[in-house]
Amino acid sequence: MNLFLQRAIEIARLAGNQVATNPRVGAVIVYNNQIIGEGYHAKWGEPHAEVQAINAVQDKSLLRKSILYVTLEPCNHYGKTPPCTELIIRSQIPKVIIGSKDPYPQVAGKGIERLQQAGICVELVTDPTPFYELNKFFFTNQLFHRPYVTLKWAETANGFIGNTQMRMNISGKETLCLTHFLRAEHQGIVVGKNTVLVDDPQLTVRFYPGFSPIRLLLDPQLEITTGAKVLEKNAEVWHLNQIKEGVENHIRYIQVPFTSPWPIKELLEYLYTYYSLSSVLVEGGAFTLQRFIEASVFDEIFVFRSSLIFPEANIRAPQLPESLSLAYKGAWNKDLIYHYRRPGLINF
Repeated sequence: MNLFLQRAIEIARLAGNQVATNPRVGAVIVYNNQIIGEGYHAKWGEPHAEVQAINAVQDKSLLRKSILYVTLEPCNHYGKTPPCTELIIRSQIPKVIIGSKDPYPQVAGKGIERLQQAGICVELVTDPTPFYELNKFFFTNQLFHRPYVTLKWAETANGFIGNTQMRMNISGKETLCLTHFLRAEHQGIVVGKNTVLVDDPQLTVRFYPGFSPIRLLLDPQLEITTGAKVLEKNAEVWHLNQIKEGVENHIRYIQVPFTSPWPIKELLEYLYTYYSLSSVLVEGGAFTLQRFIEASVFDEIFVFRSSLIFPEANIRAPQLPESLSLAYKGAWNKDLIYHYRRPGLINF
């Protein structure tokens, strides 16, 4: 891949989960084979990557002789910010190289068309795969009108996930860092009420740089009460239930308009449509994870398999669905990491 586009991807990722539900976008401006400005879309509603990169160029006269490398097609409509295409045109940048088209209906080729109408040379890369990967959440939102879903669990060597009465730490410290990376990548983290009542997890990002996701608690009868760590003020909480609606400090009570047990697909579509939920990491427990699998609503699965057998473990791990694609397998100290993708949705 072109080094400047690779750099654009790298800086785009700095946004973490703060840019949702917008795409992650990085932009690099190059003059005479040297980067003279770069920027990324840091947070929803804030200036886009192209604007940040152009503003970072000290000598604006060089823009007329430069190339703009950007991971996603520049927007050509008014939203929270003005169209990036108009700033590019006013800056007289003669050439723009784009990683992928934008599937958002208000852009969807219109940004490229506007630049070409202004006489700017526009090139699309031949292999958009890395740029689809960068914005897999956004592309899933636009194409399927639901959040991107990642399932994750740790299991013992003989296939158990935990204990019904007490908290268990099955995976090692090294894989804990990967867990917190996944949390920092996603906008929300989903957990069932039984896992909260038994394990009392925090569900925050502590062992990796980044922002903690919104904690989504599947708790129809509001059985999770004050004192649970997931209700502490160190991260936002969405308490999904059948009883209460409203906002109290950092806790949003969402009265879900479905009968229990909630239909997973419809629940996710509802949260995306009405609450702009872009991506979720589902961490447990086994019952909740299995419901996502049975509903066929997931995009990736991470399984951390310990080399040890824990005699006290009595909850079976979820059953992996068929037709998964193994994207990665590796040893992290005493754990094996299995990363699966579901084929046939967005192909990378």
